[in-house]
Amino acid sequence: MKRFWIQMGILGAAISILAAYYVFLRMQWVDEEVLYRAQIARMLALMQYEPEECEKRFASYEESELPSDISKDNWYGKYAITAMDEGWMGVSEDGLFYPGDVFSYKDLKEIMKAFYISKESLTFSLQFCENDAMVPKSRWYEVFRLIAVNSQKIKKDTYFVYETSATSKKLQPWQILTEQGVKNAEGIALDQYIGSSIEVYTVDDHILGVLCKVQNKPDESHTESSIIRVILHEKEGDYEHESVQITSEHDFYVLCGQDIWKHDAGQIFELSKKDSIFEQGDIRIKCVQPEGKIQLLSLERACGIPEYNGDIILQSFNDHMILINEVHMEDYVAGVLPGEMPMSYGMEALKAQAVCIRTYAKRSLTTNFKGYPAHVDDTVSTQVYNNQLACKESIQAAAETKGMVLKNSKGYTPTYFFSTSCGHTSTPEDVWYDGNKSETVTSSKFLTNESVDLNLKDEAQFRSFINKDNPLNYFEEELPWFRWQVFISNEMIEEKVKEQTGSHIGQLLSVEILARGEGGVIKSLLIKGDEEEEVIMGEYAIRKIFSPKGAELRSHMGMIETEWNVLPSGYFYLDALVENDQCEGYLVHGGGYGHGCGLSQNGAMKMAELGKKYDEILKYFFADSTIVNE
Repeated sequence: MKRFWIQMGILGAAISILAAYYVFLRMQWVDEEVLYRAQIARMLALMQYEPEECEKRFASYEESELPSDISKDNWYGKYAITAMDEGWMGVSEDGLFYPGDVFSYKDLKEIMKAFYISKESLTFSLQFCENDAMVPKSRWYEVFRLIAVNSQKIKKDTYFVYETSATSKKLQPWQILTEQGVKNAEGIALDQYIGSSIEVYTVDDHILGVLCKVQNKPDESHTESSIIRVILHEKEGDYEHESVQITSEHDFYVLCGQDIWKHDAGQIFELSKKDSIFEQGDIRIKCVQPEGKIQLLSLERACGIPEYNGDIILQSFNDHMILINEVHMEDYVAGVLPGEMPMSYGMEALKAQAVCIRTYAKRSLTTNFKGYPAHVDDTVSTQVYNNQLACKESIQAAAETKGMVLKNSKGYTPTYFFSTSCGHTSTPEDVWYDGNKSETVTSSKFLTNESVDLNLKDEAQFRSFINKDNPLNYFEEELPWFRWQVFISNEMIEEKVKEQTGSHIGQLLSVEILARGEGGVIKSLLIKGDEEEEVIMGEYAIRKIFSPKGAELRSHMGMIETEWNVLPSGYFYLDALVENDQCEGYLVHGGGYGHGCGLSQNGAMKMAELGKKYDEILKYFFADSTIVNE
């Protein structure tokens, strides 16, 4: 008997748990699915009218003319009256509107009749639906899409909910704060979505209804796809700011913790690194309107005072203040392009460059720049961003290649780019040679439409190539830095070796090229002195050893430069200048401007002038890669 009661107790407990779980699921379902007549009236009214028009119509009624369950104090009054005036919804036999009643199939059928929506156009059947039964949200949205099919006002959007009027005193009733500013959501309880993204129907700044909850936060899902964090420098190499001054031509918000402050257009927000507000957390600056831009008055760029799309985040980092621009990837690409390629190069070249910029940025999304909470900076350390403001051409190039990136068998292609080739490009392994062998999936090639039979690793053939002994037509041969030369004295080399390596080689005896890459770039060379000798590896280190500063660097078109700190490129050969049996220095004969790896910007320009499209240009320079739309 005792065992029987124990078993009955266990069974009862199990039933109670199952019942509680059912109630929980039911509450969850009802919470997410239930719609009320007032909400439907609002959706229909805002589909065709501005809120002010609904308010004006509502104001024309006397209180005595309204259904007794609608008053001037109700948020839904203006929408209910609009829906009734238009014949979309009506009152019951007792003359009441019943705004708080669930939206029923009877209501749905009346609305379908008013908008001439046939039952045959639905994916579900109304045959067995009782009139007083509740209409699930999914079925109403199917009908609403048919009603609004020709509406230019209704849009789908995704918002991340930061705050609601229940959690922030700064917001008005039924308002929510999103990453796109403050939105109005009369009659829709959104507290449950705080800290989440929701897909919604909208009209301007009004949320009409929630379609679904998006699984990830925008700064998680968007980080992988469309948002990049850029740390902004104060001066070259320095990202720490003492103070900041911020404004906008649009109204903007300052958010910190649960506090929100709204600033009018033109109003200046100032902050120093010691301000106590940082005790509440990071500070986010965002414009009320998504198209608004934030101006940083405390920064100076080539364009003057820079202005930024997206949000500006002020953060205390290691007792200093840093500034991060959290910006959409396509706005970032448009902001980098003017600083990396002249807008005069033609749209196809600009589009090729845009794909390279975007691919570089995508590769950076899995890293932190120098330990900062950002993916890239805004200088030549990564890509020059917002030094020149985005313009019509850069915005067009970004838009016409939206989402396009280059990928090879290892993932995102290393989309290096440079100014001018010597007539041949190089692989990253040759350019940034460190003495180790490594495999590459990139390739190098001659930049000409003609067939070339030269081995540029061979010293004699490389000399012939630089001297243009063979009458071939290269894409960039009419550009200033396609070929150049300069005399570098022994003393200049001795000084740079000491400066760059710390070695005291004594009096220079000789310079010997040890290895060239496939494209002719010098990978390593041996500098011998009467006291020590030094092996220099990597094209940039070599270019610094032969610094032409103070010497006359001449292009083949007659241009002269005397202030360059490094050689134009690492594609050169040396002729010792001997007087009275004594080597005085070296005449350097070279070609190209830049490291020579990846896309030649001037090569892209010339190919565009020849009628090549951006995808053809990219395929030429990155033969082992494919353009992918992400």
